Amino acid sequence: MKVKFIIVFLFFTISLFGQKQVFTLQECIDSALTNNIQFLNKKLTVAGNDLNLKQSKYSRVPTLNGNIGEGASQGRNFGSTVSGGLNVTDYNTSLGLSTSVTLFNSFKINNTIRQNEDITKASQYDVEALKNTIITNIINAYLQVLYAYENKSIAEEQVKSSASQVVFTQNQLNAGKVAEPSLLQIKSQHANDILSLVNAKSSIMINKITLFQLMQIPADDSIDFMKMNIDSILLANSKLGDPNSRSDIYSGALNVLPEIKSSQLGINSAQYGLKVAKADRYPKLSFSAGISTNYYSLYKLYSDNFIATNIPIGYLQGSPSQKVFSLTSETINYPFGQQLSDNLLKSAMLTLTIPIFNGYTVENNIRHQKLNINSARLNDQTTKNAVRMEIEQAYTQYMTARDQFNASSEQLQYEEKTYHSVTARFKLGMATPTDLQVEKANYVHSEVNLLESKYQLLYALKLLEYFQTGIIKF
Repeated sequence: MKVKFIIVFLFFTISLFGQKQVFTLQECIDSALTNNIQFLNKKLTVAGNDLNLKQSKYSRVPTLNGNIGEGASQGRNFGSTVSGGLNVTDYNTSLGLSTSVTLFNSFKINNTIRQNEDITKASQYDVEALKNTIITNIINAYLQVLYAYENKSIAEEQVKSSASQVVFTQNQLNAGKVAEPSLLQIKSQHANDILSLVNAKSSIMINKITLFQLMQIPADDSIDFMKMNIDSILLANSKLGDPNSRSDIYSGALNVLPEIKSSQLGINSAQYGLKVAKADRYPKLSFSAGISTNYYSLYKLYSDNFIATNIPIGYLQGSPSQKVFSLTSETINYPFGQQLSDNLLKSAMLTLTIPIFNGYTVENNIRHQKLNINSARLNDQTTKNAVRMEIEQAYTQYMTARDQFNASSEQLQYEEKTYHSVTARFKLGMATPTDLQVEKANYVHSEVNLLESKYQLLYALKLLEYFQTGIIKF
């Protein structure tokens, strides 16, 4: 009993590890957005532009700076209370606090802020545009994988069908009802069907590799992809009716697509850049204020106590023998805190800076900004032209795929009936292997045409939906 349990457990474990990981379309999209280096760099650009915007707003706020200095000097000092001509060392400390603010600069700060706001918004739209491009590429590659799977299923059915026909013809040959060339033709068809199946399997591998690369992950044979009911999706979209005309879709795209909004913000940003450059032509008014103080170790204070010196400075006129001596005030240390208080200096200043000549840098900067505006307008028109061409291609692809889908659906119905009829006649000996091969080729061709047009129609529908709404959903 214990052995039986172990065997069951091992079988369950092996089957569990043998299961393939299945990715949904959303998981494929999430993987691509998580790992795409270009997309991550775009997001970093947004973060950098947002910091620039915040910094330009901080330009309105006054600056405040403090400074502390500590120094020493050595040499002859004649200005201190110490006897002149002595070599002394003086230690000094300086403290200061200053502030400044721009009061008016021809709206340069405001226009810089608006310019950085447009740059930040444009970079955010660039992220959205790249995101949508990645998503559409993933959807296309995902549909190609599903198409390859369905194509393989068709090939497998044909291999089974031709294999049964080989067995049937072999029996007919053994019974003497058909000649050997008939069997060879059927075997040739069977070999051709096997080759088609090999090619279908190869197509799956190639399309999966493409999808793995777009997902930015290594190719892994243990990973598979979730099937989708394409027919039900097409049926749901068919109830919405045909999309608008090309011109209506284009008009709508101009209002919703992030790449269009980004290019238009590029023009606005360049125009603000011109205003910023022109502001340097005009005077700038600023205000500054400061407070500072100093301490010197050699500074002394005179006390109220006087002492006589032993150096005579003269004698009495009536009695030359009576010498006159000087009195000097006694010095005491000048306290650190008292010096800082006594040496306190306050200042305030309004400054009007008037540009007179600056080596033509201002004028050349203005010319550069005008060139930037023209470049931004050309970029905007280029973006609009690219969107218009993509809409025209998607619309043409949709109309073609729709007509092909309808025609292929009808054709397949007739070809299926004809193929089954010829197959029945072949089994009765009323049709040749050549008849069977020709009709089978027509039938398979109809199946493949319908399958191909179905996936092309779905992808074109989703593209047109994106151009009209700016949103990709599945």
